[in-house]
Amino acid sequence: MVGKKNLCVGPDNLKYTRPGDKYVGIAIGIMEKIASTIRGVLGLGAARGFYIENGVYLWKGDSYVKLNISDEKELFSEPGYYLIYFHNNLCPSCRRFYPIFETILKNPAKELAGILHIRVVCDWFASKCGDSAAKRLFAIFNVYATPKLLLIKADRGSRYVLSDIVEELGASILREKEFSRALITLIKKNVGGIGREESG
Repeated sequence: MVGKKNLCVGPDNLKYTRPGDKYVGIAIGIMEKIASTIRGVLGLGAARGFYIENGVYLWKGDSYVKLNISDEKELFSEPGYYLIYFHNNLCPSCRRFYPIFETILKNPAKELAGILHIRVVCDWFASKCGDSAAKRLFAIFNVYATPKLLLIKADRGSRYVLSDIVEELGASILREKEFSRALITLIKKNVGGIGREESG
């Protein structure tokens, strides 16, 4: 299990139990907007490489290419295996994890060769997302904590989650060599198997 300090949890899943609790959520939202405005004015996010345009991306060669899709059916039109990374621009844990994951993709093991690598990016889960396809994918796969890395099998209109890799690997996702070995082991174990079916 990944420790809470290694994940960002979305505001959509906060449970307000006391009358004043909802105001905490509103205050967090206001602070996020102020921080986002300051980053935009100062150019901090883009200059440091932390900001990625909201959308759905396919790994080609040695980098991601943005896809022009309107819904998940276009993404899963081909049967096969998909490794889907969910990223939030405002998530510090995603910013720590992403360079490690990208290094693994740039030096792929043979086990990763037959798998389509997808990146789904929003600013803050489905609640702050400027791309309808990315927003829908966050919702379909119930992504409420990031980083999230899912191994999916698509076949004849159905999608199956074979592994929630970040959940299974825990803190090792932040150590490149350990994560690389564990990722390959999980893929070997799961490719060919069927997990739980996702509706949509």
